[in-house]
Amino acid sequence: MGLLWVVCGAGRGVGKTRLARAFCRVLPGALYLKKGRHAPKPGKEGVYFQEEKALLAFLKEELPRRPHLVVEWNGLALQGKGDLVIYLGPLEDTLFPRDDREELARRAHIRLETEPDRRAWKKVLEERLPDSSLVDPVLSVLEGMFPRRGRGFSVKSKLWIQRGGGFVLGPGLAALLEKVEALGSLRKAAAEKGISYRHAWDLVRKAEANLGAALLEKQAGGLGGGGSSLSPLGKRLLTAYAQVRAEVEELAGERLERLLRRVPVDSKEEEAR
Repeated sequence: MGLLWVVCGAGRGVGKTRLARAFCRVLPGALYLKKGRHAPKPGKEGVYFQEEKALLAFLKEELPRRPHLVVEWNGLALQGKGDLVIYLGPLEDTLFPRDDREELARRAHIRLETEPDRRAWKKVLEERLPDSSLVDPVLSVLEGMFPRRGRGFSVKSKLWIQRGGGFVLGPGLAALLEKVEALGSLRKAAAEKGISYRHAWDLVRKAEANLGAALLEKQAGGLGGGGSSLSPLGKRLLTAYAQVRAEVEELAGERLERLLRRVPVDSKEEEAR
């Protein structure tokens, strides 16, 4: 029987895909699986599922045949399944943090949060990996996730969407819209972000003018007062923005790692020159 690895996380952009694919590079015979709402882009390696039933059936059939299956899906962790469940905690810029992130963290065998914990990770891996030679490679993968979490090198960039040369969406407005969706009010979202309502409305108005469509839908007032929510297009745009940003950071991080392998970065080595 093969080993079932489950990668879950606190929200979008925390690095689930990057971690799962890194595991597949060090685990012999590993296969990457992902459950999601959208079909994969052409050329993406792995097996993708939109239906839970199909994924579970595939696991039942393939686990006896393969040494390692690495699944990127929060739902599997919440069902209590997985020989090794790895949880990635939220980053400062995480979009759409999950309401059940504490439950996911509780169910995980290994948690990647603010600081690496090699000793605790090693203990778990030694207990759960039948092949002890895999412990160090897996530890290296886990530690390699931490440049974005405050240690070592990281890639930072400001990503924004334009239409016809005009600004439509960037990190500041995306964070504001996320708060609108959570709080049901642009005024409350502005206060939460520490900006004036007038400035918040101006950001939305200009973006909508460049987009040629509404990002927000106003709700009529009443006893509870009025409010705002994201339009269907606003929701799709915010989701797409989060996904693109996560993919850009993943690709940039992998590219940086490849480049740094060619360049000495040890300060002692530099001093000796």
